Amino acid sequence: MSANFLPRCAASLAIAGLVGFGSGLLPATVSPTSFVADAATPVMLNSQLVDDAGVIKGSQKGEIESALKEGISKSNIKLYEVFVTDAPGGVKAYAEQLRQQNNTSNVMIMVVDTKNSQAGWAVGSDVRDSEAKDILTAAQKSFTNGDFTQGAQDAADAVAKKTSTSSKVWMGAGAVVLLGGGAGAVIWSKKR
Repeated sequence: MSANFLPRCAASLAIAGLVGFGSGLLPATVSPTSFVADAATPVMLNSQLVDDAGVIKGSQKGEIESALKEGISKSNIKLYEVFVTDAPGGVKAYAEQLRQQNNTSNVMIMVVDTKNSQAGWAVGSDVRDSEAKDILTAAQKSFTNGDFTQGAQDAADAVAKKTSTSSKVWMGAGAVVLLGGGAGAVIWSKKR
């Protein structure tokens, strides 16, 4: 046995291992490309509310989905809200990629990347950019505060042409102030 036998044997085994790996000798469930393909695979639009990031409270999903369905008849926009922790290529490009799953003219795909705090959209030809901006703007404040559930509800309410819950709270507070102020003025004037 020569002094080079063990290093040559180890090198041969290493090369054989690399050749075997590259030629697909791995089991079908674990291939070198499967890891890359899974990272770039878009979510499936099997619902108008897709929460791959796990940020939407379960107790409110039904209400959000109901408003999204109502939006189709109220504004003729079928809004898909997609929450992910990563949008490959950016939110706009990812929304365009998802749009290929439903390319009807009244569709809007809104992608929210919760990890990178970004949101973007892609729309069909019947949805004006101004409408898309209004829908995103309705949700923006809640998204900025990290309340993705309320943001999703605000966007759904905007497409359904409803007054959002957060707006109702402010209007209610304003009404209390006005009524309280009016009652105070009446009481004050009666005392004089």
